[in-house]
Amino acid sequence: MQTGNDLRNMPMIDALLEVICRTTGMGFAAVAYVNQQQWIACAVRDEINFGLLPGGELEVETTFCYQVMNNKELIVIDDVSKDLLYAHHPTPAMYGFQSYISVPIHLKNGEFFGTLCAIHPTPTSVQTPEILQMFALYAELISAQLSTDEQLERMEETLSQERKVAIEHFNRGETLSHSNLELSLINQALIKTNLELARVNQELKAATYKIEEREIALRLAIDAARFGTWFIHSVTREFITDARLKELFGYYPEETLTIEQALAQITEEYRELVSETLEKAIYHNGDYDISYPVVGLHDGRLRWLRAIGNLTADPSGTFSAFTGVVMDISEQVESRQKIQNAYEQLRLSKEAAQLGFFDMDLLKGTMEWDPRCRELFGINHHQKVSYEEDFVKGLHDDDRERILTIIENVFIKSISGGVYDVEYRTVGAEDGQIRWVKAKGQAYFNEEEQATRFIGSVLDITEQKLDDLRKNDFISMVSHELKTPITSLKAYVQILEKKAQKIGDEFGVTAFHKMNAQVNKMIALINGFLNLSHLDANKIHLNLQNFDMNELIFEVIEETKLLSPAHQFYVAPSSNAMLTADRNKIEQVLVNLFSNAIKYSPEGKPITIGIECKANEVLVSVKDEGFGINKDDLNHLFDRYFRVKNQYTQNIAGFGIGLYLCAEIIKRHHGEIWVESSIGEGATFYFTLPLNLN
Repeated sequence: MQTGNDLRNMPMIDALLEVICRTTGMGFAAVAYVNQQQWIACAVRDEINFGLLPGGELEVETTFCYQVMNNKELIVIDDVSKDLLYAHHPTPAMYGFQSYISVPIHLKNGEFFGTLCAIHPTPTSVQTPEILQMFALYAELISAQLSTDEQLERMEETLSQERKVAIEHFNRGETLSHSNLELSLINQALIKTNLELARVNQELKAATYKIEEREIALRLAIDAARFGTWFIHSVTREFITDARLKELFGYYPEETLTIEQALAQITEEYRELVSETLEKAIYHNGDYDISYPVVGLHDGRLRWLRAIGNLTADPSGTFSAFTGVVMDISEQVESRQKIQNAYEQLRLSKEAAQLGFFDMDLLKGTMEWDPRCRELFGINHHQKVSYEEDFVKGLHDDDRERILTIIENVFIKSISGGVYDVEYRTVGAEDGQIRWVKAKGQAYFNEEEQATRFIGSVLDITEQKLDDLRKNDFISMVSHELKTPITSLKAYVQILEKKAQKIGDEFGVTAFHKMNAQVNKMIALINGFLNLSHLDANKIHLNLQNFDMNELIFEVIEETKLLSPAHQFYVAPSSNAMLTADRNKIEQVLVNLFSNAIKYSPEGKPITIGIECKANEVLVSVKDEGFGINKDDLNHLFDRYFRVKNQYTQNIAGFGIGLYLCAEIIKRHHGEIWVESSIGEGATFYFTLPLNLN
């Protein structure tokens, strides 16, 4: 009885165990010799450090192989914890596995040799027809190998004995009869022939094993990829397909599918092309790799398929067989179509908006401009452009320093996040024309946060800017013209109010007081327009001085109460709120925020002011209990001329410049301003200022 010692040095067995581990995902596979007293490892593949080597032994009664031998049945377990028979069995815990498979190996004479087994420390799906068939096949191959080895050993032993007898006869001087000698030679020749046949048989089995191994791997790959397979018979031209291919053509698994029927499901514009390509591949040994759309017979579903075929020819070059696979590429085709549509939309949008595009490779130091971008910088040539020569020199003198500083910050991820959004003027290199440009872009960074690429677009906004400048000039002129008579009107109203007080005219006092409040609103509105025009003309200058934020807030509250005595102000002052800033400009910010809190909250509702000094800045908050602001409006609240439009604001006057001015003033102080709000819960405006702007 063999113990399998000869298996240890057989490459075929090692290859089998490697295929088992790769195919099943199991980390340990072995061929074991098993009897009532012993469990011996004949060959091992260990990828989980189980620690057992060829020749190593286990206590046979503690193994599942012992049960396989006694019960003459295989054992397969996907997950020990969920297996009704083995969930509480001591063996899995003893050897540390959760999935297991073991099949018996019987010799050709029917005797039990041992098992082909595999284990893994985690659950693994092994109860599949493909894996069970593979184990059964490999067990038969191992059995054949053992039987062949045993037969070869017997033949070699017989030949050795006969040679020994012949030598003894020769040494005694005995001679064999001619017939005996001839018979002996024939026997020796037969033995050699049998040995050669056995060797050839072994090689055939090894080749068969490799073919079957590849077939199993191919089948597993095809199933995993959900390919359909087909085969065209060389004689009958029968079209043999699997169930998946029928599904791709909209057929049921039990239905017959012919080549003609398959071609009929291909859309008309592709049908002839596919038919010609197929015939060319068959008759002229051409390649067969083609994509086409089909409409399912029963489901009516449109699918894009890719078919790849391989022609097999006999030694004479005649068509022998044609096999191939079909795969569903609908998602890839749809994705490609979406990308093409997106590019087309981008192209149309670019042309409609007359956008120019730029692309800087910061590692190579190169810059690309499209024709529109070149046009906006007054360049007509098609030579390469550079950052220093074309971009920097093309900037207007008044904008150059500002834009270069912004770009430096764009390339620092921690400062800008790579976002680029600016407006500037260009001076045409060849035509000398001044153009206003709005540029947006994004810098991209590597793992070390080094800027590697800078991409963006530019838009000509010259006409828009000129319109804005003309409008601002008009507003500035009108505001200046109105300011003088309004100032005079305010003086006359104040004089009349004092006279009414002297003569005790209560109605006159009240009327003149209200008139004075309306005049103040008009003055504030005019000042707002003047500030707006100054801002656009870059004429706003900061007059820095030291002041106490607490005092300023209380002063603005007292002035505001004169206009709206119905609201109560609650202040949480800071113990020390001295800072350096433009006191008048910050007063304008507070007036606008307090005025908004009054306008957009019901009468009698409180307004709460918070002042908090931190390490290097002061934080001011203005909280109302008004209508609240929709989430979609929050991002536009500080845009110029933006006004919230809803049922609560339709009767509230305004031009949408107050918050815009607030944001610009705070920005010029290097502070930040923002708002937090939700519908029905009021709004809280915040702004921060550095304590020492110097």
